[in-house]
Amino acid sequence: MHSACLCNRSLTIVRSVYWLMRDTKHFLDMLQERGIRPEWVEDTIAGPDLLEDQPDGTQHYLKRVADHGGRWLRVVVDTRQQPPARITVFFDRRLQDTQP
Repeated sequence: MHSACLCNRSLTIVRSVYWLMRDTKHFLDMLQERGIRPEWVEDTIAGPDLLEDQPDGTQHYLKRVADHGGRWLRVVVDTRQQPPARITVFFDRRLQDTQP
């Protein structure tokens, strides 16, 4: 199980509203381990191509990243927490052929 430590905070614009989002240790570890640029995450949250509301209370922000071969970036945010917490981030291979 991943640590619930919320290690970092960032200001993210979502639909013209400023949200203070917290980052879990797992999220920060995945950024580094997977070579995901922070600006890709910010762009995905600020202007997702797709937004999925999940039954577990998370929102999944998805966006094609042109600078990474057009692959889909998925950012998972726990919206039940206040402020919301970014839980994990990864390139989703299941969406390779999906159009926004």
